[in-house]
Parts: sequence; structure tokens; C-alpha cells
Amino acid sequence: MIHDLISRGPGERLTVQAITDEFTKRFGEEYARRVTPRWIGSIIRRRLGLRPGRSTGTFTLGAEEIPKLEALYRRYGVVPEKVDSDPAAA
Repeated sequence: MIHDLISRGPGERLTVQAITDEFTKRFGEEYARRVTPRWIGSIIRRRLGLRPGRSTGTFTLGAEEIPKLEALYRRYGVVPEKVDSDPAAA
């Protein structure tokens, strides 16, 4: 999910609110409790080991956290889709 958000808008700030909104769209109905940015932020901190910082009143994942995502992608089996430029190779 974070991978999808980063690939959609490289260069944009990735906020905890945006991650929460995407999580709610995809999985919100599967949870009995309300999905909040505070809850998602705690998962980002505790389970993923990332440290969101505060920027102009919103919590964001800074540029220093982005390199850590590659290791998390491998750990959780998130593999970016490869796009073949040569259709004859398929």
C-alpha cells in the first residue's frame, strides 16, 4: 500500500493521513474498530520501524525513511511489477 502511494506521486510528501485513507479504502470494512491516523501511525512506528516526522502540522514519512522501505518490501514480499518494454520477449 505504501509502495503504491509512493509510485503514484514521486516527489510528493507521503503523509500518515494519506496512508490511513488508502488503508481505509482497501481494508476498512474488515476491522471492527475505527481506522484512525493515530492507529496507523503506531503501526508504522512499532511494526515497520519507521519514524514519521511532523511537517507543518501533519505527520509525514521523510526522505530519510524512504530507503528503509526497500528492505521492508523484501521482508513482506512486496515486489514491484516489472514492465516489459519488449512485447516479443513474453
